[in-house]
Amino acid sequence: MLKKTATVIIALIFTVGLFGQSIPERIHSIVYLKANNGNKNQLEKGIAEHIKKFHSDGEWPEFVHEVIAGERTGQYFHFSAAHQWVDFDNRIRSKDDVQHWEANIVPYVDENSSSLQISYVRYIPALSIPYDPNDYQMFKVVYNYVEPGKESDFEFFVKKNVEAHKKLKDGHKHHFYKLVLGGRLPVYVGVHPMKKFEDMNEPGGVFGKVYNEEEVKELFKRFDNSVEKRISEVWKARPDLSSPN
Repeated sequence: MLKKTATVIIALIFTVGLFGQSIPERIHSIVYLKANNGNKNQLEKGIAEHIKKFHSDGEWPEFVHEVIAGERTGQYFHFSAAHQWVDFDNRIRSKDDVQHWEANIVPYVDENSSSLQISYVRYIPALSIPYDPNDYQMFKVVYNYVEPGKESDFEFFVKKNVEAHKKLKDGHKHHFYKLVLGGRLPVYVGVHPMKKFEDMNEPGGVFGKVYNEEEVKELFKRFDNSVEKRISEVWKARPDLSSPN
């Protein structure tokens, strides 16, 4: 009896300890790479070599998606695995790593674009319906440029969207990120996984199936008043240019 009681107490202490800890932030460094005219093959070769040589041991995974629709069609979206801020402080890139990047990637990047401009985004669990990225090869991406001071209205809208999908159990999935450093703020990025272009036909009218007419009007009023503009694109995963999963 004493042994059983002790086991329960230990379990409770462990559980309380877990809930007492704050959830670690998931920060990604991101950068778009645009090839110089005629240097797309050279850029891809440089990326593949660099990832294989310096990012295949699991220490600092990096991944690449190719933009196949949208204003940045043909560019490469390069991003790190999720980290905490302290990881960026503690990271020490080797001299060989830096030199290889500068010799095999930088010369083939269009220096007249925003290429090599590093930004950072934070994953937002409260606005997301999680999925395993490895299950998908395509992603619809929407950049929401939110009016300063209207973040709470936008987040309320997305949270009600998440609530609606969960109530309907319709299988919808998406991740939301917020730009926290680099470029115009605030910006929220919605990433929606797809297996084929046909998945763009996702049924609409989700709010109307869960909320009444007045609630739906209020939700879209909040959205319209909080979002300045939206920009969308489609990414295709490039495992040949990425760290092993």
